[in-house]
Amino acid sequence: MKTNEYLYGSGVIVPEIPTEVIEGRIKLLDTQLRELQAVHYLLRNRTRVREIIEAMNFWRNIDSR
Repeated sequence: MKTNEYLYGSGVIVPEIPTEVIEGRIKLLDTQLRELQAVHYLLRNRTRVREIIEAMNFWRNIDSR
């Protein structure tokens, strides 16, 4: 994972993302994931399921910093 200094430059203060925003996004993603997983596995959009899981992991990693 790249550091803030690497991405934004040294001495730059990067604002934090509020936990409520992160949790809200994860909740919405989880709702969508459950809807997609309710479809029979042979008919499921596996690409979208994978991308939603990746997005959830992204937001969880942001929250754990």
